[in-house]
Amino acid sequence: RWAWVNRIQAGANFSENSSLLNGFYAGGLNPTFRNQVMFTGLQEAEVSSESIAAIQTGFRYNPFASFYATAQAGYLTYDFIRKTLGSATTQHLWGAGLTVAYDLPIGPIEFSIMFTDKTQGMRTYFNFGFPFRL
Repeated sequence: RWAWVNRIQAGANFSENSSLLNGFYAGGLNPTFRNQVMFTGLQEAEVSSESIAAIQTGFRYNPFASFYATAQAGYLTYDFIRKTLGSATTQHLWGAGLTVAYDLPIGPIEFSIMFTDKTQGMRTYFNFGFPFRL
């Protein structure tokens, strides 16, 4: 009935030349693209960086068949690697969210309410079906 869910993700690019293809992008609740660091409270790719690390934890509850409720919270830090000419200005974020989900025969349906200290406001997320990774 209860499950403890955890996620730790990190990435760093030590090259002196920045590239959009080698960067890391934080945000989103489901994995949808390369170099994505999932983080509750941010939209997909809302934060981009050459160095990023996130840790999230939460609990999932299954009160009856096919229905799930998940509460999770996380911490994100980025821009912590100093480039040769510039100085690193490390950024930090906290995020939290509550998701309710139901498994239908044609795929899951999910609704989430999220908060992060970056926006200081509530956000919502809706998903129907299985996410496909690009």
